[in-house]
This record gives sequence, structure tokens and C-alpha cells, in this order.
Amino acid sequence: MLAKSARLSRADFSDIAGKRGFLAQGKLFSLKVSPLAGRLKFAVVVSAKVAKLSVGRHLVKRRATEAIHKFEIRADSKACILYAKSPAVTASYREIENEVKTLLQGAGVIE
Repeated sequence: MLAKSARLSRADFSDIAGKRGFLAQGKLFSLKVSPLAGRLKFAVVVSAKVAKLSVGRHLVKRRATEAIHKFEIRADSKACILYAKSPAVTASYREIENEVKTLLQGAGVIE
């Protein structure tokens, strides 16, 4: 689980969701990065369309969050939202980790 100070609040999320920003598409996830006052914050979104059962949604969210923890974050004052796609439910942790790493590197959030 991300620390509360690293999580995107509902107010920030609703402000960012409709705005323009950097959008990267992958096989398992889409990443949206927008400017945000303050420090770097993350959100992981797994909708009911992606996984019907909450067990699957929580599994994908836990794996993606853990993958984010592994990397040395160098950016600040940005909001990052990871949107899961259907194949993420059946993907292994290594696949999710590689996908998150690729997307974050493409956005310039990690080295």
C-alpha cells in the first residue's frame, strides 16, 4: 500500500482525470501523468469491467503498487494514474513490474 502522503486524493483525482497530460499506453496498463502542486502522488485504478470479482481487482492493485515501490522515483510535483486493462488480471507479477517500469520510464518519472 502506498503511504497516505504518496496517494492521490479524491479532489486531486477529479481535477486531473479530465485534464490534458502525458498518456502512455501499454499492454497491461495505461499511465496518465499530469502536473500537480506539491510532491509526486500515485493512484492505481482497476475497474469492475477489468475484473468482476474484487479479489482480482485487489490483486492487480497490490501488484502494481508493489512494483511502484521498487523503483527510485526522481520526479516531483506530478500526479500519476495507472489504469489497469483486462490482461493485467491474468498477468504475473514480473509482467506487471516490467510494464509499470516501462511506462514510468517513458513518462520520465523514474530513471
